Amino acid sequence: MVFLGRRHEFIAALSAAAALPISAHAQQPLKIWRIGVLESATRELNTPNMNVFLKTLRGYGYDGTTRPNRQLIIDLAETNKIPAIYAAKEFVEDGGLMAYATNYAELYSRAATFVDKIFKGANPADLPIERPTKLELVINAKTAKTIGIEIPVTLLARADEVIE
Repeated sequence: MVFLGRRHEFIAALSAAAALPISAHAQQPLKIWRIGVLESATRELNTPNMNVFLKTLRGYGYDGTTRPNRQLIIDLAETNKIPAIYAAKEFVEDGGLMAYATNYAELYSRAATFVDKIFKGANPADLPIERPTKLELVINAKTAKTIGIEIPVTLLARADEVIE
């Protein structure tokens, strides 16, 4: 497993995988801190035993490495026929396999509500912290076909959006 993200996210991903009828084996997440490291790691790990590429983003949104290199990340996964799961819908819209991601439109709407309250005199320190409440499962069926995997019908049925 190539995992880009924080250590606690890595541990949570392995725990979740343990509950599924799949086997996930990884000792440490690779620390991908620049895109050249990602390219070489993908080449080195493209073996019959490495068949999952799980991409997460730091925080909510893109970081300085993934945003400008989104297409390269997607292309590396596709070229190596690695099923990739992303934490932003935009990756799937640009050709990535799937994402389980925050609904950013809802997040921005909530942010606007906070700005409105502050402009009306609310003290920012008194406003509650909120986390995203709506996550979306987005699947790119065309990419699945390209990399030679079949998405189960039950997963397609649960998806909020399927890109054909």
